[in-house]
Amino acid sequence: MRYKSIFIMLAAFITLSFAALLFTSCSSADSSLSSYTVLSPTVNPGETLTGDDFIMVSEFASSSYTVTIDGDTDTDEPGFHSTTITVKSESGSEKSYAVTYTVRSPIYDSIRVEAGTESLTVEAFINKSVVSDDDDTVFSFANEEAVNEALSTVGTYKIAIYADKTLMYSSLIIEDTTPPAADPVTVYITSVYVTPTASDFVTNIVDIGEVTCEFAENYDFVTTEDISVTIILTDASGNTSEVVSLATCSVDSEAPVILGVHSITAVAGESIDYKDGVTVTDNSGENISVKVDVSRVDTSTAGTYEITYSATDSSGNTTYERASVIITDKEAVSSSVLTDAAKAVYVSLDISGKTKYEVAYAIYTWVNTNISYSEVGASELGFTEAAYDGLTELVGDSYTYMAVSEVLLGLAGIDTLEIERIGSDEEFYWLLVDVGDGWYHFDACRHYSGMNFECFMRTDAELEEYCAAYGIEYYYLFDESKYPTRATTSYYEVETEDTSSDVFTSEDGTSDDTSSDVLI
Repeated sequence: MRYKSIFIMLAAFITLSFAALLFTSCSSADSSLSSYTVLSPTVNPGETLTGDDFIMVSEFASSSYTVTIDGDTDTDEPGFHSTTITVKSESGSEKSYAVTYTVRSPIYDSIRVEAGTESLTVEAFINKSVVSDDDDTVFSFANEEAVNEALSTVGTYKIAIYADKTLMYSSLIIEDTTPPAADPVTVYITSVYVTPTASDFVTNIVDIGEVTCEFAENYDFVTTEDISVTIILTDASGNTSEVVSLATCSVDSEAPVILGVHSITAVAGESIDYKDGVTVTDNSGENISVKVDVSRVDTSTAGTYEITYSATDSSGNTTYERASVIITDKEAVSSSVLTDAAKAVYVSLDISGKTKYEVAYAIYTWVNTNISYSEVGASELGFTEAAYDGLTELVGDSYTYMAVSEVLLGLAGIDTLEIERIGSDEEFYWLLVDVGDGWYHFDACRHYSGMNFECFMRTDAELEEYCAAYGIEYYYLFDESKYPTRATTSYYEVETEDTSSDVFTSEDGTSDDTSSDVLI
């Protein structure tokens, strides 16, 4: 009987059940043992089954067997069927078995197709091992449009197929085994505020579904170097691929420098210009403003308060500086009174027609020889008070020398920057000055007796040499990063062993090298 092919493959239960049975003759006259195996055959639709299809006789069997099919066999309907057989030996012994057989389907139980396949014909489902080329069965989709719509989405779909007029079913498995693809993108990074994501480094992503992007490792983009960046692409099916891109980084990681921060002294209730003398420089060349946090200052109540200066460049680099604000109950020296006192000294120097260098040296000499050293805690008084006391009382500590020098140099139009010692519990202050050829160190304060050093227009190297010579490395130690680059050309090309200037001479001609007038 010829089978008219049916489209959808029923589950082909190709289960070979090997039941090894030892058949033993029931007759006492036949004591020989013979063996055979009961089978579960699989046939194509329309093929004929015989009893011999259900057993396999061992080559060592001592007798032959005949097999009869007792039940019905239907090979027209694909699927799993059952019947009974009887096995009889030459001696007449026999035994009956319930057996199964499978009729193959003309269509596959399931097929797998890559997601994104443009179209699919019914021929993809036909089992050519079952349906011959001369079979005239007509196969067709029950809903061809639904089949083609399913091709774009991963999943398993039940597909109805007609074999002539018989409706059968198969499973269409849409799978994604193709990794995603993408083109690399070079990312330019210039600010610490801009943190790129992995997806920024790829474009034109191609895949059937959603794709996630992640970095292959943690990258530090705060640099000025190019970085090779590997991006891992992963689609919804777990397929992965890698794209190598480039990060071109020119991130400025250098913070601005705040200059001129100093302690401020004011009378209770008096307005304060917190930014007076404070400037900001940055390697970017930007015009950066300084911000001042004065939230902890109570200008109506005497006391010492802390303020914080901050400056941020366009790359997000921020620097902070702190200073003290001293609010007093007493009437403070006004800036005009200080200026008048400074002008009186400045006029007495008789520096008309002199160069800035010569004016600076005249100021250095006056401050160094006229002010006696004494620990007065001038920094706690504030700049104005300390400078005024130094000019009028001619006594003070390193802060006094620095403040008086700064006021007089300011009258001469000479730029100055205040420097504070670091790395020591002992406060010490001096200046950087620029008379037109770069920043040099200027310290009019008296030094140790017997260790005199004319700290006028000195380079960093000359300060270090002086400190090393006397084992006082801490003396001129400062945070170099807070200040502009200093000049390196020395004004002192020829060193001299003449130490006559080590002893200061007072106006009455007596030597002034006592411990009360030297810095300890």
